[in-house]
Amino acid sequence: MTVQARVRRRILATGVALASAAAWCATVGVAPASAIAPAQPATCSFSFGPLTSSGAAGSLGLLLPVIPAVATQECSTTVPVTSTIVTVAGGAVAGGINNNPLSQTVTLQFAPDRLDPSINVFWVGDCTTSGTPNELITQAGAQSRVSPLGTQSTCAAKGTGISSLQALGDLNRNSVGIAPTPGGLGYRLLNDSTAAVLPTLGTPALPPSGFDTVQPVSAPQVAVAATPSGNGDWTTSGAGVVASFGTATFHGDLTGTHINAPIVGMAADPVTGGYWLVGADGGVYSFDAAFHGSAGAIHLNSPIVGITTTPDGGGYWLAAADGGVFSFGDATFWGSAGSIQLNSPVVGITTDQVTGGYWLVAADGGVFSYHAPFFGSTGGLPLNAGVSGIASTSNGHGYWLVAADGGVFTYGNAHFYGSAA
Repeated sequence: MTVQARVRRRILATGVALASAAAWCATVGVAPASAIAPAQPATCSFSFGPLTSSGAAGSLGLLLPVIPAVATQECSTTVPVTSTIVTVAGGAVAGGINNNPLSQTVTLQFAPDRLDPSINVFWVGDCTTSGTPNELITQAGAQSRVSPLGTQSTCAAKGTGISSLQALGDLNRNSVGIAPTPGGLGYRLLNDSTAAVLPTLGTPALPPSGFDTVQPVSAPQVAVAATPSGNGDWTTSGAGVVASFGTATFHGDLTGTHINAPIVGMAADPVTGGYWLVGADGGVYSFDAAFHGSAGAIHLNSPIVGITTTPDGGGYWLAAADGGVFSFGDATFWGSAGSIQLNSPVVGITTDQVTGGYWLVAADGGVFSYHAPFFGSTGGLPLNAGVSGIASTSNGHGYWLVAADGGVFTYGNAHFYGSAA
């Protein structure tokens, strides 16, 4: 099990100190001190913070914080970045790692209302020699940092995995969802800002133009669903306004439609390539996907929080905050947590693609399995932020949890590819 949940905070300057009262004129028309913007640096300078590493035998994830030279600076800079793992003794480039060194040109953005960016490096196929300590050398523009890595775990063969290097940033809002990429080689996180940010962690940006950009949307986003191929995503706002990313085709939304309760969840139809939206009242809305029923006319003890489809797309389950589960179409009811005294409300549901069962996850990270194997949970761990979503691997042997601060927790065969925490 790999856990990556880490909080980066920045203390922002709260005012501007005056060198002397003589620096200000009494002439009418001169703005008061409170209206003067803090001076910006001549260049968009930065330095690196301490490295965080995680991973398991055969993989290595590294997160290097980027710290602005001035806390209040608002600027962006595009720089070439190269990360290399070398042996401490002799400084030779370490063998047994795919794509070592890694190089990429990235854009770093700084602003007082954003979290600081970071350099995220993920090596798939890390089979460095056991007993040989290594270190990471990261060069970005004029900045360089050497970070000790210690001795990495070994594996039998490094394989042919895809490694990646990228800059993460602008995740200044809560993470509300997670969507796997093709083959489970990574995942994308969704935040709830009015700019839907979908950083791809673990794999390079996907066609046609990638997801590692900001796409303005009309309102905060509440849910994300990956296309059946994994090469695209849909996101939705609470009003049911849908945005499409990558190869995802827009099939319609609830723009201009009166709804009785806000939208809280979204699921893709694996057969038609359409999607369903679900409201907190249990109402289900179908777009190029078969309608199998809803809980809109049912008296609910607790609001609906999510929806997930059966493997064949012939039905779906709805999950309520009290752990209740509602089945429609060919979805089999395997049980629920509705009669259990929960420590935290349920916040998500996902399907086991092999058994046809499902998992529920609560805000404290507790996982409840129904006709699906249990691989672990964060229910007994202190969390910096509540869990907000769950996604399963394609072979049903693991799952990812995402927390509101962008932390990612992995269980079973779900690999850790980085986080936005």
